[in-house]
Amino acid sequence: MTAYGMQHVASMSTPERSLRILWIRSWIEPAQPLREALGDAGYRAIFTRVDNEPALHAAITRGDFELAIVDDHKAGLARGLVETRFREHGVRAPLLDHGASATLVRRIEEALAQSQ
Repeated sequence: MTAYGMQHVASMSTPERSLRILWIRSWIEPAQPLREALGDAGYRAIFTRVDNEPALHAAITRGDFELAIVDDHKAGLARGLVETRFREHGVRAPLLDHGASATLVRRIEEALAQSQ
């Protein structure tokens, strides 16, 4: 774990495209299902995982992500707070609700296509 409760977790496989994701989710929740689903879709997931407001602020300030996923049921941060912080800092990255990993990959691909 790095400063402010952030952790960078890289996928073990080497699919074609790297995808930098800000993942707002509790540390006790497993990352493997999403990592595997993204790997199966051809992505090497690079997560910046945050679960508190100071970590969110640090991640937003650094801005090293292409999209964000919020699981406000399994994180200490509500989606509304994340949206507010994004607006305050001019973050334009797509913000998705977590949901099931299989449908999340499809929604990630749609959000990336719309943001280009």
